[in-house]
Amino acid sequence: MNKPLRSISSHALLIVIAIIMMAPFAWMVLASFKTLQDIEGPNIWPTTWMPQNYDEKFIGPTTLRNALAHSRNVVTVKLAQSMGLNYLINYLPRFGFSRPFAKNLSISLGTAEVTLAYWVVSDHFEELGRPPALLHGGFGTRTVGELRKPRWWALALLERLFPDRLAVALTGDGAGSLVEAIGSRSSSGEVGVLAWNLTLDQLKASGSADLARPVTVAVIGLEPGASYVVHHDRVDDDHSDIASVWGRIKDGDQDWPTEEQWSQLRAADRLDPLGPDETVVADSDGRLEVAFDLPMPAMSFLTFTPA
Repeated sequence: MNKPLRSISSHALLIVIAIIMMAPFAWMVLASFKTLQDIEGPNIWPTTWMPQNYDEKFIGPTTLRNALAHSRNVVTVKLAQSMGLNYLINYLPRFGFSRPFAKNLSISLGTAEVTLAYWVVSDHFEELGRPPALLHGGFGTRTVGELRKPRWWALALLERLFPDRLAVALTGDGAGSLVEAIGSRSSSGEVGVLAWNLTLDQLKASGSADLARPVTVAVIGLEPGASYVVHHDRVDDDHSDIASVWGRIKDGDQDWPTEEQWSQLRAADRLDPLGPDETVVADSDGRLEVAFDLPMPAMSFLTFTPA
């Protein structure tokens, strides 16, 4: 046997040995996606992904009640698989879920994004009895008495965004960390811009004058010389904030409003504009700008409607 042939044979032999040595490791990795029945069955290599429980134990046949009580994911996934994804996806909206769902078995384990659950809307839970005060630290978006908190208005402004998303570029001090924005456009040519100023520093979550920022919103790609009516809605300490209103009208440590104060609170339960509407004109390059101060925390929604 000449030298080149011996070299090729040696390399081939080493490759075969490497494959054999890798086989047990590959089997362990692939077997981790199988149930016990699949592992003990005739098929060594799983052909498709198989769910497994968090504790990696296979307990055999079980009732649906026990599966739900002990979070047995295999049962949940197999139940969804037996029903069929099309049936499951079409049935979910009956429970109030309105977002589109990815067509895969993982949605049975809660991987899909869903809209706000009804039970987090209100601050009043009958199981806990009467709350100690109007604003008692509850996480709901509406107070007892159905007064809308700033977080309700934040969600409402997000809902106002138009269907088409626009590219947004942020520059300046705090851009992309404190101050962020979303741009949108309607089929009729309206432009909606949502801008907010928010810190992750919980020590300053209630407000910080040092973190306020001057903001200029510039919209480009418009028809040169075209006029637009700008409407500006705002959520901050002085606008659309029922907690601030209650703090100003209550007497010391007063827990609940009087009848007169309830009337004042209900009158203030609205989304406030920052100021009157104004008309702006796009320049010769199809660009227009609107400048304003954005406190922290605060959220602004600007609507540019063709005049």
